[in-house]
Amino acid sequence: MSVIEGMTEQAAVLIILSVAADGADGAVARRFGTGALGENLDSLADIIAFGAAPAVVSYEILKGYSAYAAFVLPSLFLICGALRLARFNIMSKRDFFSGIPITLAGFIVALLILSGNLIGRAHELAILASLPVLSVLMVSTIQYPKVRNWLVLFPVIGLIAVLAVLWSLGSDMVPQVSGLLLVLMVIYILNPLHRMI
Repeated sequence: MSVIEGMTEQAAVLIILSVAADGADGAVARRFGTGALGENLDSLADIIAFGAAPAVVSYEILKGYSAYAAFVLPSLFLICGALRLARFNIMSKRDFFSGIPITLAGFIVALLILSGNLIGRAHELAILASLPVLSVLMVSTIQYPKVRNWLVLFPVIGLIAVLAVLWSLGSDMVPQVSGLLLVLMVIYILNPLHRMI
């Protein structure tokens, strides 16, 4: 709805809040267990919040830049996200992710949108370039660690909370906090790639 009304930044914030909700949902599921219905509903929520929503927002931003890219790249992102979730659902439980999670991919797209004021017009190019990269990383077999250390998670959760508050207050600091979170996510993505070189 936010995208339809042209409020792409609001849509990006809602995607980021969905990341926090997904983390809380996962913690509850690990604590109390979940059945097949819960797992499938979780996947449905993930493909909407972190696949479809970022794809639609990206389309809205890119359509004035390139109509062809605005259709193809978000579609690729959504398809790869769906494949990533399908593979995750049939894989045995492991201590690592095979490819980046769709949650992270959607999170990065949202952060790119919110940090746009830092780089001006170039943020469209950043989104344009990131969509195929994130798509490939989602369906890759690169092993990414599952981060469960609260010393790592707490600062990220704290920054998400700060970001939400700043946005609700209309603060000019939203792009800076988004940029900081984006740097942290890029470091996470590059770490396994660095070990492969």
